[in-house]
Amino acid sequence: MEPVDCIFIDPARRDGHGGKTVAIGDCEPDIAALEELLLRKARHVLVKLSPMLDLTLALNDLKHVHQAHIVSVGNECKELLLLLGQGEGVPADDIPIHCVNFTGVPAPQASSSPAGRRRSVHAPTPLN
Repeated sequence: MEPVDCIFIDPARRDGHGGKTVAIGDCEPDIAALEELLLRKARHVLVKLSPMLDLTLALNDLKHVHQAHIVSVGNECKELLLLLGQGEGVPADDIPIHCVNFTGVPAPQASSSPAGRRRSVHAPTPLN
């Protein structure tokens, strides 16, 4: 495969017995094991993960995370998205985490790094 700009991957989030996984290494395929290969094939990899996944563990297990995005609808977390990029990733404690909550009414949403050092405001478009 020739290198591409971005790969989107949505690993299976259930184990062989149908139970939900909380560690990225338990997903199929194991993104941590494939991280280097994926980044040889694409400049960026967007990984869609379950809201039940342990985000802190995932940020520590993956070495090339540049951003994390938490997507909620009506204050219920629906997805975690991790953006991986070539080159060294950001230290886990400094990875910017962007949060957005779609409520149907535009409202400012906070976004920050885990340590709260960077903040930005997002006003999502209503889902109509």
